[in-house]
Amino acid sequence: PQRAPSQGRCVEPRTSREPGRESFNLMVVGEAGLGKTTLLESFFKSFRDEDATSALFERKETQKVIETRRLLEDAGTRRDIAERAMKAAAETGKYKEAKECEDEIARLSREMASLSEELKVLRAADEKRRVELQTLRENARATRMEMKRAADARDFALAAEKQAEAAALQLECETLQSALREMRRDPTTGAAACAEGDEGDEGHSKKSLTSSTVRVSRFDPFCITVGKHELVVSLIDTPGYGENLNTVDSFDVITSHVEGLFEAQLVAETSGAERDYERLRNEDPLVHVCLYFIAPHRLKHIDVEFMRRLHKKVNIVPIIAKSDTMTTKEKEEFKLQVRETLAREGIEPYAFDPISLRAMEAQDRQEYKPPWAVIGSTDAHLDAGVSVYLRKYPWGNALSSEPSHSDLPALRNLVMWSGQWQELKHASRMKYEDWRVSRSLATRSSFAATAAAATVAATARRGV
Repeated sequence: PQRAPSQGRCVEPRTSREPGRESFNLMVVGEAGLGKTTLLESFFKSFRDEDATSALFERKETQKVIETRRLLEDAGTRRDIAERAMKAAAETGKYKEAKECEDEIARLSREMASLSEELKVLRAADEKRRVELQTLRENARATRMEMKRAADARDFALAAEKQAEAAALQLECETLQSALREMRRDPTTGAAACAEGDEGDEGHSKKSLTSSTVRVSRFDPFCITVGKHELVVSLIDTPGYGENLNTVDSFDVITSHVEGLFEAQLVAETSGAERDYERLRNEDPLVHVCLYFIAPHRLKHIDVEFMRRLHKKVNIVPIIAKSDTMTTKEKEEFKLQVRETLAREGIEPYAFDPISLRAMEAQDRQEYKPPWAVIGSTDAHLDAGVSVYLRKYPWGNALSSEPSHSDLPALRNLVMWSGQWQELKHASRMKYEDWRVSRSLATRSSFAATAAAATVAATARRGV
């Protein structure tokens, strides 16, 4: 065993078959309807790990949950209308109508309580199935690792046993995964259910009337392999962003979540319990990158204000969503407008390593400048025996994997394959350290001010 100098204790060295696992936490922020879920699915489709290709789909609500939630929202809207009608009737002396409204409010309240309880039961059952699937995947992964160790040790009998065991676990995973997929398909259309916070136009407009503020929703983590590294990816969605008239609420919720993660990391590092500093740094909960989705053609005030508030705490990568709605000239002009606006407002988006960026440009024969104009698609089509993902139009196709059509392949290669995810984690650590120092200085200033006030008060009492 090697000795860790920071802890003064022995640690077991890692084997070459078991590279250190590291967390990578990616937040997506943007208004509904910009295709955030579709883009994320496109982003991770290049990884062979089964977890990456299915985790997003499994996180989507089941049809039964969607139907129950919408009934609950509808009942809440009708109760609000009845409450306003009761108040108006009481003010004008129409007490009979007020009584009828009161009875309707009581009935709707009972209906909402019943729907809320049903929703809790449905979500708990779905969560139980997903946890069961995640456990099966972890067991299958661990069994495959045992098989590899046995093969390396030339214990082929044990390797064959573990291979059969892993195959059985994989079959269980596929059976449960098929059941989960079936629960998430619309029985009328056969299409997958919409992800939370990325609904269609009708669901979006209806939700806008009833949603009070943004929510921060963390997806179940999944593992991907990048070179010799195993990354535990956690996706953080922000459904409801931009739907409330008071946009300050949205900023406060997301800022509080980011600072809460800072607090959690600080507590973990300063607790009195025995600590593994390498693990604390490698598997930290911090938001390592925020993909901020900008609507094509127009940079809104809310976009600028959000990035101004968060760019000191999170690595922000601005993205132009659905860029296939823009001509090449419109895209270039809009990119320039966004860059000039951010520079004028003093906002610093994350800057990728220029050497890696130039190498990417030379490879793709494209010039890449922020913000990243992307196209996301999960519609697979065969082209010369190869599956390609594209968006079909009457006048042609827009390929999400073609560098001349979309910046998505370059963005994915920069973040994941060129090692920039490590730089993003390092930059997040620097932002956390800045927050920790400023928090410490603020605490000291507060203590000094309190002590000075106490001294003044004591002096005044002695004078009296």
